[in-house]
Amino acid sequence: MTRASGIRVLAALAAAALLPAFPAAAAAKPERERHRIDVAAVTATTGTNAHGDVVDRGTTSGKPFNGGKIKLVVHFDIPTATATGTFRIRDGRGTALGTFEMAFVIAGGEIDFNGTADITGGKGAYKGIKARNLKAHDHNTLDGQNGTVELKGFARY
Repeated sequence: MTRASGIRVLAALAAAALLPAFPAAAAAKPERERHRIDVAAVTATTGTNAHGDVVDRGTTSGKPFNGGKIKLVVHFDIPTATATGTFRIRDGRGTALGTFEMAFVIAGGEIDFNGTADITGGKGAYKGIKARNLKAHDHNTLDGQNGTVELKGFARY
């Protein structure tokens, strides 16, 4: 073995010895698992916030937030017949946060919303949760006391 090849062998051995010391740099970020979102909620209007947005609260059932609580803050744009806002779903395992955008139609003393929702983050078991374009539906009486909400799709966390 020549001196130059011996140095290369030693350099390769030294580099290999350093790899276990830096596993975070060498390891790829683990892929988050895909989970079904199939949530139903029963809600009622509890008031408005300082900006005049409607606040609904209720309880959830279904995957993965069974037995949880939901809070929706809804901003109505009457001229465009759209509702946008934020939501928080909290259960015994953690919290998920998101946004929604839905068109609405008022007919027969009831209001129907259809659109999409995104889950943008979370805490606890839902840390890092992300979902885009969940199918979102809300049906309610005009007094806001008989709401039913549905979210369907998939999330990764």
